[in-house]
Amino acid sequence: MLKSVIEDDGVHTEALYSEHASGIAILPHDHGQSSQMLRQKHRLIASGVWDLPFKGNRWIDGWSLSGIVTLQSGRPFTIIDNTASGFLYSSQNSRPNLAPGATYEDLVTEGSVTSRIDSYLNRSAVQSSGAGFGNLGRNVVIGPDQRRADLAVSKLTKIRERTSLEFRTEFFNAFNTVTFRNPDRSLPNASFGQITRTRGGPRVIQFGLKLRF
Repeated sequence: MLKSVIEDDGVHTEALYSEHASGIAILPHDHGQSSQMLRQKHRLIASGVWDLPFKGNRWIDGWSLSGIVTLQSGRPFTIIDNTASGFLYSSQNSRPNLAPGATYEDLVTEGSVTSRIDSYLNRSAVQSSGAGFGNLGRNVVIGPDQRRADLAVSKLTKIRERTSLEFRTEFFNAFNTVTFRNPDRSLPNASFGQITRTRGGPRVIQFGLKLRF
């Protein structure tokens, strides 16, 4: 038997492979999407600068608005079942079975992420595999999407021919959008399917003053 270690949301998962004379054959259902940043279906990053059309004097001239917006789909992750892992085979974070009559679409509940914080995953769609190998594939669930906008307002004031003063106000996560991490993926846990963590941070406002000469 050969063993491969895969990084999945900061947790190491050991996958078992069987070795045959013809080569290496992966065990049933040990397939799935690439993990983490290698497989995010949609990702859009847009940035721009707008020089505001204020004219009149040096106190009105020089205003600009800039920003960067990031929109991306969630990261794939694997549901795990440690109920009897290691009883008959050397493995960590083995996978459960898909419940009879359930499909991969049933693994995730419907609605907005904020309305599903306590039940992002559908517990009734999976069941423990006991001491055997589960039939649930790897990385078959997609976590919450991520949205963030950073904005800046700046004012460039010319003092002399070669001297100017720049004032900036920067808004990181300007709309205070919460970005949720993947939910608890361990089937035996009481908190299975619940989202208990966020990534990034709240809105941060920063002021800056720069003298150019």
